[in-house]
Amino acid sequence: MSDNPNQNLYFLRLLQKALQAQDPRTALLEIFETIRRLGETPEYSEGFANFQLFMKAAETTLERDSGALDEVNSYLDALRGEIAEMAKSEPLTIDITRDDNIIGSFPCRIDAEPLMISRVTPGEYQITLSNGRLLWSRHLAASELRWASVFPQSEYPAAAMTEPAQAKASLEESLLAGSLLIEVFPGIEYGSMRISHHPANRQSKAT
Repeated sequence: MSDNPNQNLYFLRLLQKALQAQDPRTALLEIFETIRRLGETPEYSEGFANFQLFMKAAETTLERDSGALDEVNSYLDALRGEIAEMAKSEPLTIDITRDDNIIGSFPCRIDAEPLMISRVTPGEYQITLSNGRLLWSRHLAASELRWASVFPQSEYPAAAMTEPAQAKASLEESLLAGSLLIEVFPGIEYGSMRISHHPANRQSKAT
């Protein structure tokens, strides 16, 4: 059982974002897919179960009273305010998105384990704090994600077949005064990304 409220209730922050969109209906449909996709990962499985309970309660209310939609909307409006207050006291997380879709979340703690994201494909990537602060934004092209394009004179390391970080990085950047390290590793078809906390004086691993 996870004690991390950002994982157990991750869907609340996503719902809040959708409710604040110019077209909430369309945004909610997109957010539901994001919630489902994250729910397939072990760290968000409990949070996804909570989301299913939440949606079942809303569905039950609508079945009892076809005119209850306004009541549900009012409840969600109140919930949005509660989420905003809750966010002020919850630990910050670092969220990673590709083309505006969340693909990973990383605790803002120096002792947190590195986050490894596989199947990194070309697209617009952003790294933000859960309070909305943008830390990093970059378009990753196929030429940065395929080993043959980045290192055409070298064979792909056998060890990287199972551990992508065993390969040389095609991109390495430090954020937050050197306390956060972003590394992109090219692969045969797709790249991988690792995000980790590290001391400001840590030397680059790339060669």
